[in-house]
Amino acid sequence: MALADILQKIEENIQAEKKNILDEALKQKEKIIEEAKTKAQIEKDKIIKSAQQKAQQEKRGILSDMRLEAKNKILEIKSQLLQEFYANFIDALIKKEHHKIIKDLIKSLPSKKIYEIIPPKGKETEVQNAFKESSLNFKLLESTDKKKGGFILVDGKIRYDYSIENLIEKTKYKIETQIIKALFKE
Repeated sequence: MALADILQKIEENIQAEKKNILDEALKQKEKIIEEAKTKAQIEKDKIIKSAQQKAQQEKRGILSDMRLEAKNKILEIKSQLLQEFYANFIDALIKKEHHKIIKDLIKSLPSKKIYEIIPPKGKETEVQNAFKESSLNFKLLESTDKKKGGFILVDGKIRYDYSIENLIEKTKYKIETQIIKALFKE
């Protein structure tokens, strides 16, 4: 074997080894790319799943907030309707029964020599007439009260509220459930 044959053989071995290394490197490259694609797909799936879960949570939160807001709005409207009902009820009661209510309130007053009374503005004559009919001694004080009906009894520095609004307010909690059921059919 001559030197040229040996060099030829070495060159062939180098070329074969080079080819094997390149083939192996190509296989490694494809394997790495495939693994990277698989990892990327898994990551992508995780990100999509996480985003979908987050979107569902946000959707539930938004829906929950909207439901709560709607319930609050309904309660606000019901509260306004209830206030209007009471205001209309008080107006109707005063219009129809004010004199009788004042007379009934006078009957419930504690015994006293002279009564100091503050009537509602515009109702001075009606309150005065009811007290005159009862034969009680009274002194009508200046009307500064913004109540719609009834009167305020003054005993020194103490004021007793016999206004129709106050009387309704005291009893409304006892009957409010029935009124709500009748108004809103719940």
